Amino acid sequence: MDQQEARRFDQPVRFTLAGKVREVVYVGDAGLLLMHEWPLRTLRRERAMRAVLAALRDQRPISEARQAFVDATFELKIVQAA
Repeated sequence: MDQQEARRFDQPVRFTLAGKVREVVYVGDAGLLLMHEWPLRTLRRERAMRAVLAALRDQRPISEARQAFVDATFELKIVQAA
């Protein structure tokens, strides 16, 4: 199993961002979205970025990174299914 596969969410996070339906499966992809495409700079976004980074460093469970990412999407009211 490669590192990308090892850092896979147990369930994808589906949402619409900038009019495009997105599905995030991997922790790294969540981090890239938060850094480069997220429309708001909020506390929940910052928490999600920290959780994702910690999960990529094997310092926090992937489930915590996913939940923080989902929390950030709920704040923007863009989640379709979590």
